[in-house]
Amino acid sequence: MKKAFTILGYVAAVIAVVLAIVAAIFIPRAFRLQKEGLSYVKANLRPIVENWDENALRVRATPALLENAKSPEELSRLFRFFKNLGALKALKEPVPGNVKSGTNMKDGSYTVADYTIDGEFEKGPARISLQLLKSKDTWKINGFRVNSDSFLPK
Repeated sequence: MKKAFTILGYVAAVIAVVLAIVAAIFIPRAFRLQKEGLSYVKANLRPIVENWDENALRVRATPALLENAKSPEELSRLFRFFKNLGALKALKEPVPGNVKSGTNMKDGSYTVADYTIDGEFEKGPARISLQLLKSKDTWKINGFRVNSDSFLPK
């Protein structure tokens, strides 16, 4: 029985060391990627939402985001709707969400990061949710949502 507990202790120690090494490698990487994504959001969201410029999103969007539109006119229709909020008055600091990394056969390694940004517009507040995708050292917008009570009928 004593030998079994000794072996179990060694196994637990090895697992703890492996977990510590994995944490030492991946936690700083996750923070670095989250910081990179945050910088991207700060530099690239304002040109899109300042006056609701659909083309500013198109040049920053992943092909998948653009392909998910039911038709080429759908994005234009959405931005006409977003323009009901009016011009941007202020953007708050982006709030980071999940950061996930992986690998696939098509694109190689990638990172997906989520951010939420509260903004104040002429007609009221809105919450903007972004999903970023980093592939081949380039960040792009992979998801773009705008929620506001100002869109509700009065």
